[in-house]
This record gives sequence, structure tokens and C-alpha cells, in this order.
Amino acid sequence: WNSRLIETNLPERLYLIGRLLAYHHIDSIDLLRFFSIDKIPVPLLNNGQVQLVEFGEIKNKEIRLCPDEFNYDLYELLEKSIEMQKYDGVLNRWSGPACVIQSEHNEGPESILSYVEFITDLIRWFYVHDRLEFCSSPWKNPLLAIQTFVPRAEVNREHEQLEILTKVISEPENMSCEEWRYFRRNVDAFSYHIPICTKFGNPYENCFSIAWEFINVNNGTALNYLRAISTIALMKLEGKLNLVDYGQMLDIVQSFPFNSRVCNSKNEHERIIEVLEELQSILKSLNILPHMVSIVPTKDEFVPKVEDRILDTYYKNQEWEYFGTVIE
Repeated sequence: WNSRLIETNLPERLYLIGRLLAYHHIDSIDLLRFFSIDKIPVPLLNNGQVQLVEFGEIKNKEIRLCPDEFNYDLYELLEKSIEMQKYDGVLNRWSGPACVIQSEHNEGPESILSYVEFITDLIRWFYVHDRLEFCSSPWKNPLLAIQTFVPRAEVNREHEQLEILTKVISEPENMSCEEWRYFRRNVDAFSYHIPICTKFGNPYENCFSIAWEFINVNNGTALNYLRAISTIALMKLEGKLNLVDYGQMLDIVQSFPFNSRVCNSKNEHERIIEVLEELQSILKSLNILPHMVSIVPTKDEFVPKVEDRILDTYYKNQEWEYFGTVIE
């Protein structure tokens, strides 16, 4: 299989690897044991078409992911490209930077679905989220978010939990993207309820969050929230927090809305504010949060989200403008 895959062109190689994953039940990790990761085809959306490059060409460079709003279109574009069929849809109008095609669409040929899932694994293993950029959309407003990732360090020192908690509290401005990643994944039971900690680009560089999916580490209110979570975890770690109080706060954060960029934005933002107000009240009653400090954003501090009605409209009229230009 190894020699056969190496000898094939990139579209055929992608197809064959997809079949290995889907029908021969080969695990992603097992695949990389016998086939060079540098030779893995990576599908990019570039100038409205699928461009295939080998992983070795991009592994030491930052990468961008296609906006989540186009899950169905991205899958359809990739499927038709592999099957040598013409795609006629909104992504033909993409004029933004080359982005890795990653789709959560779950209907279609198993080989392609398995391959897209495999690419998701590669990004998770070898890259770390660095920042959000915003670009023009086919419906003008709201803008689309592009996730930008950077290669993970080859030697990744395992951070000490105490060290990370202390750093979030005392000097969050010096946290690296690797440290934010560790914080989000390994800080107590609250880790399951912390959005991706990242930096927002223009024009939303001062916003609090995108729903409860991404939180902006350059926003003062967001940093107050992250400091508060770190303080809770640190107090529990040191045995200074009553478990009943801890459980009550954990119950509150578990009621944050489901992470989705396509939703009824107004209702979701109102719910996030309600949860944070409830948590803030307890934090202040326990003297964990100073009375003059707030973890609650205003409604205007949220990045506008794409609502279902906008998607419904754009799929019906099919009069799309060129889009994808990153806002500098």
C-alpha cells in the first residue's frame, strides 16, 4: 500500500487513503505508522477551487481553516472535485486566502467523510489555535471568522497546572497560544466550559466573544472571567474552597448555551449574560471577585453571528458576490 500510494497523483491518493480509513478500518494513527505524513494530501479552498498540496509543504507554516458556515458547500466542493464533476455554488466566489477544507457535514461517501475527519485529526495533533481573523461574506454582514493555526512546538514541555493557573491570574498578557490551549483543556472540571481562548482581529479586536465558542484574551471583561476561573481552580487545588460552593459554581457554568456559530444570536447572547451574572453574584459573595470587577459583557461586546434566516436567504437567491477578503 505504501509504494502504491506514493506513486499515485494527489487526487487518487486522497481517494485511496479515504477508502483505507473508511472500509479497511485503519486508524489515523496506524496509517501514519506506515505512510509518511509529509505525503498526505491536504485539500485547500483556493480561488474558488480545490487545491491539493502535500502536508510536507505546509507543516512548518501557519494555516487557516475555511469558515464553519459553509460545511455543506465545502463537502460538496471536495466530493465533486474528487469525482471530476463541476461544482456550481457559493464557494466559486471565494477570493480570500487559501484555507484548509474541514467540514462537519456527515452525509455522503464514507471515504470522503473519513478523510475529512482524518485532516481534522492532523490539525489537532500538529497545530495549535493562534488567532481569529475576519473576512467579507457573500451577504456582506456579518463577517465570517477564519481560524488561524500555527505549528505546535516539536518539544512540548508539559506545563504544571499550578504554574498555568498562577500565570492566568497574574500575567495573562504573556500567555502563549500553547499555554492557553493547556489552560482550556486541563484546568479542573471547568475546562469543559471554557471557550477557545484566542485573539480577535479587526474589526472585532475589542469584542468579548463569539457566542460561547471563542473568547477574546485581549478583552478586559473576558480576562476577568478567565482570571476568576483560574482563581476557583487554584483555591480548590489548595483546599481553600468549600466543595458545596464549588459544585454550585460548576452547575452554573454547565448551563452555558451550546457552542454554535449559526443560531439565534440575540437569545444566545442574553443567556450567556444571565449565566455570567449568576456566577458573578456568587463569586462576589465569596470574595473571590472584587466588587468593582465585572465578568459580564454588554450585549454590544459580542461578535455578530450568522443566523439561520441569513443562510436560508442566501441559499435561495444564489446571487453571491466575491467574498473572503481578510479585514486588515
